[in-house]
Amino acid sequence: MRIRQVPRSAVGVVIVAGVRVYRENLAAALEPLERIDVHGSAPDWSEAFVYIHGRHPDIVLVDADLIPAGRGARLLARTMPRLRIVALAVAEDEASVLRCLEAGVSAYVRSDAPLAELVETIERTASGELLCSPRIAGALGRRLSDLAAEREPSTDIAHLTTREIEVVHLIEQGMSNQEIANCLYIELATVKNHVHNILAKLQIRSRADAADWVRGPSGLSRG
Repeated sequence: MRIRQVPRSAVGVVIVAGVRVYRENLAAALEPLERIDVHGSAPDWSEAFVYIHGRHPDIVLVDADLIPAGRGARLLARTMPRLRIVALAVAEDEASVLRCLEAGVSAYVRSDAPLAELVETIERTASGELLCSPRIAGALGRRLSDLAAEREPSTDIAHLTTREIEVVHLIEQGMSNQEIANCLYIELATVKNHVHNILAKLQIRSRADAADWVRGPSGLSRG
């Protein structure tokens, strides 16, 4: 029997798909390629872990239908950071791609992609690259921007002085300018000046807007 000689630079692959004929045909298509070394295939995450931890592949090809099932992709991404996961047969819309990437997937292949595109994706993913359309790249950029905005504290409050923060907090409590002046032991004209600066810095028009800002997600109500 002829033993296949696998180049040392070949990318090790494990295939995970629930449909047997799907994973077996995919393995049969990849095995003759010198630059791909198929370590095995499995119908689910639990069986795949046997191949993955025993053979230490570079890439795990996973049917997109299995991505939401359990936490297999995320667990692999955390416990084996050098391993790359490629989702197969992904609908190329923003929601589907982002869902896969947020689950721990490193790359994806469209459902209508030819074998040559899959091979290229495997090799480039193993090298740390991500193949995607300009539209999906734009979606990723927007998602990263949204995540950064969620994690960073609002810069609006940093623009207000300590006294202005006190004033806007009292505005939210329903105090008039005179009542704020009496509470803070400052002149009425000084309060009016603070209110003017607050409206300008927060780019709002009224005291009611200032009160809404305090109660909103970016204001002082966050604690």
